[in-house]
Amino acid sequence: NSISSLLLIVIFYFKLHNINSAAIYSAKLISQIL
Repeated sequence: NSISSLLLIVIFYFKLHNINSAAIYSAKLISQIL
């Protein structure tokens, strides 16, 4: 599933960077999906 792989990328990004950056990044991904 492409959505679950995107979620894994978001989680990985979240672990590498801070919470604010991950929130912005995931919001951009979600807006692209929708």
